[in-house]
Amino acid sequence: MGDILIPGDNSLPNFSSTGCLSQIDTVLQATHPDDVNALRKLLTVLCIMPKQVLHILLPGILKLAKLPGILGTPFRQFEFATKGLLMSLYYSGLSTDFNEYSSVHSKIGYQVSPPRPIEAPLNVKRQEG
Repeated sequence: MGDILIPGDNSLPNFSSTGCLSQIDTVLQATHPDDVNALRKLLTVLCIMPKQVLHILLPGILKLAKLPGILGTPFRQFEFATKGLLMSLYYSGLSTDFNEYSSVHSKIGYQVSPPRPIEAPLNVKRQEG
């Protein structure tokens, strides 16, 4: 499913190339247990589907999410849950030793570093006079 929604391109790797799926437990730590169980059920159903069906089903669901009002609500919830999880994993910056694409951050030129400490002002004594 990740490679269908995040197929990659010339400059960015596809979802599975990043190895980020191994970090799913870390990303889901703050998620409510009921949501994790619902996600587990959804992913169980999706993983038994043939890949060809997923290639048709997932883009179709994303199109149905654009339906107005209550008609599109379940599809928007599906989109929010699946894309949210996949994007969180993909752009998390949680590196692995999977391969050279373990960090999407390096591919997009994004680097997070802690702020430098503010240096104490120099105590310069002024001469009077």
